[in-house]
Amino acid sequence: QAGLSSDVIKSKRVYAPEEAYMEHVEIILVGDGPYVLFDSGYSIQREEVIDWVNKETKGNLDKFVLTHQHYDHSGNARAICDAMSVPCHAHPIEIELVKEREPDLPVIPIEEDFVVNVGGINLKAIFTPGHSPGHLTFWWEEERILIGGDNILTDTTTAVVPPSGDLGEYIRSLQKVLDMAPKLLFPGHGKPIENPVERINYLLSHRDKREKQVLQ
Repeated sequence: QAGLSSDVIKSKRVYAPEEAYMEHVEIILVGDGPYVLFDSGYSIQREEVIDWVNKETKGNLDKFVLTHQHYDHSGNARAICDAMSVPCHAHPIEIELVKEREPDLPVIPIEEDFVVNVGGINLKAIFTPGHSPGHLTFWWEEERILIGGDNILTDTTTAVVPPSGDLGEYIRSLQKVLDMAPKLLFPGHGKPIENPVERINYLLSHRDKREKQVLQ
């Protein structure tokens, strides 16, 4: 499983500016020509990101998708669109939010069940709000691999901060992904998760404990 995926899924760690909440973000490239890029990293690393995408795709990026609009994921969205001559796919809710910063960003709205097709790989959009109201993850059903955005992270719990974050929605999203039983998950922060079901169960029990503490 991991051997196959590593041939067609590459994750690049983009380090954050010093004042950022997270230490890094992962941007994820899928395909072996054509290619789709998920997320774009911090704008402070613009040149590094564009150079990496150019090198890995030989200058030929087919599609570009945002899992959600938070700045660590969308900071280079405009730069990617301009450099690679592609529009940006994202959920309509996230488009509205990202357009507050990037009003001229060329966008294509996508919703649940939209299929990102790249070569013979079909990645289906799964609506997983909670961390952000229009958060999407992408499911490669044949391989049971999920491009997870910030829904399930490797080493930390996901920030769910109102008003744009919603804990009830987040728990429902975790349960939805758990029911899919992914075998490998590429998160927005941290290395690939090889035991995603175990990790999701841990996150659900962690949130359950936290809620009980709050109620006491």
